[in-house]
Order: sequence, then structure tokens, then C-alpha cells
Amino acid sequence: MPAPFLLQTEVPVVEGDLDVIAKTWLDAHKQHPAGQRLYRAVNAPLLLELAPLPDLDSLGQAVEDTEQTLSSVAHAVQGDLRRQLHRFVESPKPVGDGLPNTSYIQLRRVEVRPSRHAAYREWRERTIFNVVRRSPAVTTLLAYHSYVADFPGVLFVTGFEDPQQHDASFSTPEYHDILRQARAEYITESGGDAGLHTRTFALIPSGRASQ
Repeated sequence: MPAPFLLQTEVPVVEGDLDVIAKTWLDAHKQHPAGQRLYRAVNAPLLLELAPLPDLDSLGQAVEDTEQTLSSVAHAVQGDLRRQLHRFVESPKPVGDGLPNTSYIQLRRVEVRPSRHAAYREWRERTIFNVVRRSPAVTTLLAYHSYVADFPGVLFVTGFEDPQQHDASFSTPEYHDILRQARAEYITESGGDAGLHTRTFALIPSGRASQ
């Protein structure tokens, strides 16, 4: 069962120092294990930490842990930590522990017009979630909603092993029509992509910074 809250922390790094920073971050996970996972963006010098939180009382300790880790690698970080907190909503393809146990994840952000939230929830159950349930390439999908975030709205976390097969599941005429419906009826700035944002990350296994 996913934790009630998910803390997303992004670390923009100097590209040549990514492996060194990742090792430091993983060492910190070993000292303060709390189910965290570390990822690297597939197309950018960026690290991503996802930390499941059992309650809001645990947020302070999680933030303190990342601050301590940041202080030891500050010389190789290009910007401040970017944190967002999300609340778990539902999972059409659940996972046993807190986060996907897969080699890759994708974060899909969708900003839905508030007046359309209830209709959107019903619509995605019979469209997006239907596609995900039928796709063998998508191992997990967890749905969250922003709790404290600079990019408000829905967060989907999908877990998968093969990026090409995963992307193919969302490149069909059926899914293109789903996107058309979303832009027209639910997503902010209807007709454009400002309310829809997708990024892919590769898991950095514990004890190993390079892949």
C-alpha cells in the first residue's frame, strides 16, 4: 500500500559530478532508511529523490535529512533543492511497497481545472486507467494530488522496465484521442500542453551510482 504522502525532491547537478553526488545521496539513505528511492533524469543532469511519508509529522525529519546531504555536495549542485509534497489518491495498478520497484519511472503532471475535478476523476477511470490496466508494459501506476507544490494538480507515477514499450502504450490512436479529450475538457489552458508535463527517470540502485 502506498504511503499517504510522497515527498519529491529534485537536485540539479553539474553533469560530470552526478555519479559522485548520487553515491553520497545513497550513502545517506543507508544511514537514514525510510523507503526512499533515487533516480536520474534520462535527458538532463538532474537527480530525483522520492520519499514515501507515513504522515505529515515525518516531513520535518525527511527535509532535515536532505538538507544535511545537500551540505556535503553543495559544491557540485547547480541550484537549490526543489521540493514538492503530494497526497496519495488511488492506484489502478498498485505496488506492494511504497514506490514502483522498476528500473524506470515516469512522472506525469496534469493541472486540471478545479470546476472539473470530479468529472475528471470519473473520466480518467474509464480512459487513462483502462489503458494502463491493459498494458503489460506498465507495471505500476500511482495517482497523487499536489499538497504543497509549485506545479499544482495531479501527479501520476508509472513504473516500467522497457521505455520503448512503455511509451508505445501511450502513442496509440486511442491514447491520442484521450489526450484530445483531456485538453478540451479538463486540463488548464485547453488546447495546449502547459497543463500536461512528462519526464522519465532511471532508478539508481542502492550501492551503485553508475548504470
